[in-house]
Amino acid sequence: MKLFLKNASKSENHRGGNLVVEEIEEPERRLLRIVQREEAEEIDGKWMKSLCIFVDPNGLIRMRIFESRKITTNPSPLPEDRLNDALVFEVCGVDMAGPLYLKGGEKAWILLFTGTVYWAVHFELVLSLYTGVFHQGLRRFIACWGRPRVMYIDNGTNIIGTDNGFDSLDWSEIE
Repeated sequence: MKLFLKNASKSENHRGGNLVVEEIEEPERRLLRIVQREEAEEIDGKWMKSLCIFVDPNGLIRMRIFESRKITTNPSPLPEDRLNDALVFEVCGVDMAGPLYLKGGEKAWILLFTGTVYWAVHFELVLSLYTGVFHQGLRRFIACWGRPRVMYIDNGTNIIGTDNGFDSLDWSEIE
């Protein structure tokens, strides 16, 4: 590096003081040519041809980089529930994350409610994966935000157990 700076500072155009870009680039090009001569295979070699290699006007070996074409696709349509105006959690998704390990060695899970019309999340901490514990978390959510009209869920057993329980209810009596 010291030799590089020494050679750069002995340039014919050196004005004294700090180095300018041209005074750094010329020794850099010389150094690259030396390294390429010692290390690179012949430019006509089989593997070099596959890389689109060429020699630039400064005598340096370069590789041509091609830009890819942009692929245009039509976005898939969103479900109607996500487009219509609604309350924050009127249309929501539910999932569970975890386990988390608490200080006492207990396991806990996060019950995650996501609003699908607006960017909103609601977290409930539950200490078990049982269906009854999920019911309690769902009741706390409903007490806070009201009953959702549509809930998107994965196929977790605790959530499916709740869904089966809801199927047996007579919703006309509840409303």
